[in-house]
Amino acid sequence: MTPMWRFGPFTTLLLALSLGACSSSGDPVVSKAFSALDAAYASDVKPRDASFTKCIAGALKFRHVALCGISYGADELAQVGAWEIVQADGKFAVYAMNGKALQALDKMTKQGSLTATAYPGVFYSGSSRPPLDIAEVKAQLMTR
Repeated sequence: MTPMWRFGPFTTLLLALSLGACSSSGDPVVSKAFSALDAAYASDVKPRDASFTKCIAGALKFRHVALCGISYGADELAQVGAWEIVQADGKFAVYAMNGKALQALDKMTKQGSLTATAYPGVFYSGSSRPPLDIAEVKAQLMTR
């Protein structure tokens, strides 16, 4: 089997969307949002010299959160962005909650990106959201 990162970005996006992603939430809307975030990292955030991306989802104090990062070959993730997933009325929004996520957001929402084309108006800056305790999110999710 050919590793997923050897495919082109569009194929990687399609594979990630078709395979889905594991989320600790049983909510299908939150799971769809997590899959979109995971695919966005694989298609638009991952630099060519990186080996792979990884997103981890969970719940923290009734908030759906995710950490996403990039690996350059080791198990440890670099440039880890913290995200909040919000769902209402069958729709979702994904908010960048730290500086690394904001850097990724710029790549995801730039005109012509695969993410902006596949998910217009879904990814936002979390500046208007209540702050997340990023250390607590990392402590909970990175130990999985």
